[in-house]
Amino acid sequence: MKNKSTAIDIRNYNRNIIYNLLFQEDDLSQKEIAEKLNLSLPTVIQNLNDLREQNLILELGHYQSTGGRKAKRIALNAMARVALGLDITKNHISLVLLNLTGEILECKHIRLIYRDSSDFYETIATLIKQILMLHNIEKEQILGMGVSLPAIIASDHKTITYSKVITGLPEGALFYEHISSYFSFPILLENDASSGGFAELWFRPSAANIFYLLVSNSIGGAIYFNNTAYTGEHNRSAEIGHTTLIPDGLKCYCGRSGCVDVYCSASLLSEFSEDGTLEGFFNELKMKNPVFIKYWEQYLDYIAMTISNIRLLFDCDIIIGGYVGNYIEPYILDVRKHVMDREIFSENADFVLPCKLHTESSAVGAALIYIDQFKKSI
Repeated sequence: MKNKSTAIDIRNYNRNIIYNLLFQEDDLSQKEIAEKLNLSLPTVIQNLNDLREQNLILELGHYQSTGGRKAKRIALNAMARVALGLDITKNHISLVLLNLTGEILECKHIRLIYRDSSDFYETIATLIKQILMLHNIEKEQILGMGVSLPAIIASDHKTITYSKVITGLPEGALFYEHISSYFSFPILLENDASSGGFAELWFRPSAANIFYLLVSNSIGGAIYFNNTAYTGEHNRSAEIGHTTLIPDGLKCYCGRSGCVDVYCSASLLSEFSEDGTLEGFFNELKMKNPVFIKYWEQYLDYIAMTISNIRLLFDCDIIIGGYVGNYIEPYILDVRKHVMDREIFSENADFVLPCKLHTESSAVGAALIYIDQFKKSI
């Protein structure tokens, strides 16, 4: 019995590494798979047959012959499964549909003020139904929907343990119960910074240790060591937004004073612009408006202090994401310069990085949780 169990485990392992290899390559022949994974050709063929039966791989024709039988081109069936990601903020929702490679098939961002009401949830359900119909997605293809929130989420991914950003967002399991009742597929909840950090890690295969700094209308963080999230004993790690930046400073929504959130949030920059948008602020900055340059220099001091503190604590790369992260790349040298003014160990601040993902990173990351689980389950 033990030998039979071991044989099954080995077969499952081989199938999983073959499947995950196809995530990394556009297409491969059976022989190339065998060589890359140091497996026998019969083992590869047997496992590819299993994957083919589950409609998880495709044959894209044949490679050009160099003599003898033409080799088949094997590729991942990226549309075998899809996942949805929903990011909910105080006044907006963002919805994405991803295939198995993480490609964004559809992205919607609409103004929708949060209300714990049937109207709110029905609006989301209708939008999702339209997207699924547009892309001809069958129920069996849907892995689930990850829901990203500016809140602390328990490890069961159902329970909100702390929420102050979105007015009326119920704590406990009530929100999960309400939103999941509108859908037939699985739902999970995740913190917005954790979701955004996971998305960055997904698209940075060489990264292992990062601190993801979410700079949106609230400030959050996520820590990843050896590609694994460190969430803390109570899922409250990396809450950098509520560390003290200015003692006895401006009042924060959490009830304390002088928090990073008060001085570094995206909404602070938006308020400076005439149209009240972050885009408006960065447009003025791009045109070198001296008033906005002054605002920006002050902001850089605050964000640099925050980054320096993170670096001293964790000694790893720091990725700036969120709303401000979408605009930060042209100004990353400015950020690094201000960080270097406070740096005592490093010769440069190349550890400060702009985010790679500029499209709804928290929604994308929430969806990727389901895709990652699926990859590991095959």
